[in-house]
Amino acid sequence: MPEVAEPGQVCVGFGGLYVSDDRSIYLYDFKSGRFVKKVGKRGQGPGEFTMGPGHMTVFPNRLVVGDFNRIKYFSLDGIYREQIETPSNTSLFPFLPIGRNFVGFPLERKKDGSAATPFGFIYGPDLKPKTTFFGKFAELLGGPPPPGSHVKTDAYLIREYCDYIAYKDRIYVADSRKGLSISVFDENGAFLREICHPIDKVKVPHSFVNDIVKKWKESKYWDSSLSYLNPIAAPYFPAFINFKIKDDRIYAITAANQGDLYEVIVMNIEGTILERSFRFPINPESYFAGPWALGMKYDVEDGRFVWFTYNDAKEMYEIHIR
Repeated sequence: MPEVAEPGQVCVGFGGLYVSDDRSIYLYDFKSGRFVKKVGKRGQGPGEFTMGPGHMTVFPNRLVVGDFNRIKYFSLDGIYREQIETPSNTSLFPFLPIGRNFVGFPLERKKDGSAATPFGFIYGPDLKPKTTFFGKFAELLGGPPPPGSHVKTDAYLIREYCDYIAYKDRIYVADSRKGLSISVFDENGAFLREICHPIDKVKVPHSFVNDIVKKWKESKYWDSSLSYLNPIAAPYFPAFINFKIKDDRIYAITAANQGDLYEVIVMNIEGTILERSFRFPINPESYFAGPWALGMKYDVEDGRFVWFTYNDAKEMYEIHIR
């Protein structure tokens, strides 16, 4: 992908492959790999992105892209349609259409300015909150230490995984605090059922913290901020660390691994386990502190994983399919 400077997200659907960087979206034909067009640019005009494209979601009839308190609708072939102003505190997690409503997990602030744990809201067609529908997510990351501060700040290297997907007319909310747990709600936030399976958690290796601190010390940010962090790791990784839904199949990723591949648990849309295998290709180590970010680095199409990686020899990013 010589067109892409530094990809932020990849998503696939309905024949198209969409890759975003901090300025535009790049559309490719999924079957042939042919570059089709560049969609949008930095700017304030119709179809332009104030701070670069945010979270992308492919629906059957449109591409929905976050953009600094807005979501923008594009056709699947990249033609701009319209934009909607979103509630100002829904910037961390995607704000998504679901039926005639919208779903979001707004980011509130505590009195001291730190981030409060978000919980689910259903918004009506007028974008006003209608109801809450899910308890609080897991605790969010704390902020960096104040500039010039020499007080150690706790840095939790492993977080429980909480995330959600709008699929057809249902909302699926993942919560690793209860094992492999995915709660299902309708478009109005009414609870329908819970998909839940007991999963043996994977122990965190003793070397985990040491390896991360070693990388911190090699970073250019060590003196300015990383040296003032106190790394803390839980004894176990979360029961699962990411999930996707495609073609009425749920793909849950766990921290269990064999060599360079991680475990994939495939379920039907009702939650019955169909397959467990080791074939997830991305090392999730960098995402344990913010596991929802892992979902932007890959997608699933036709039962295969699609992800981007950098080819040092060619000095460009590539899409890989497995």
